[in-house]
Amino acid sequence: MNLNILHPGKAVETAFEKPSLLVALVLILLPSLASIAGRTLYAAQIDLSGALYGIVLAYVSFFVLALVIFFLAWLVNRQATKGRFVAFFCALSLIKVASLVIVLISFLTMPLYLSEGAMGVALQAGKSSSPEMAAMQLGDFVAANPEAVNLAVLVVLLAITFIISLWAVYLIYKSVKVLAQSGRLAAIALTVIALIIIGLLPV
Repeated sequence: MNLNILHPGKAVETAFEKPSLLVALVLILLPSLASIAGRTLYAAQIDLSGALYGIVLAYVSFFVLALVIFFLAWLVNRQATKGRFVAFFCALSLIKVASLVIVLISFLTMPLYLSEGAMGVALQAGKSSSPEMAAMQLGDFVAANPEAVNLAVLVVLLAITFIISLWAVYLIYKSVKVLAQSGRLAAIALTVIALIIIGLLPV
């Protein structure tokens, strides 16, 4: 597998040509490990049971995502998808590189855009709530304490995150297109479905 993030199309193609399940499993694990490391860095503690649950959930949700999209691609072109689940799983795992970069940016730059109080709220909420609830708690704190956030830095970071997310979307599009050997419209439809599933699952 080729993990060159500057050439996503080639990376996907090599994942189909030379799939590595071990590399894929490591890629799925890395964002979770980075998140655990980031929380430990700022909170000076780690919830082992929560960390283990997060890792298991990451694998299960990603497998469900890959399985559902593979099934839909199979409906589009049964012949093309035959015997290619592992290759597709490996290709799709490349989106975890984007997830890893976003997690690293979020934690490493947190002191630049959040005050110490806001960081404490974010970390505490993240340990005890769903991502949505954690975001709401942080939003309530920021609304009451607007000085707790450096908006200029945050806007730049959000723009960078958006660009990385677009790269991940292209990886999904390219993966389903190569898998189903379909036209552009079918690949776009499968990509949209994948994004909806990602929105529903903690992928």
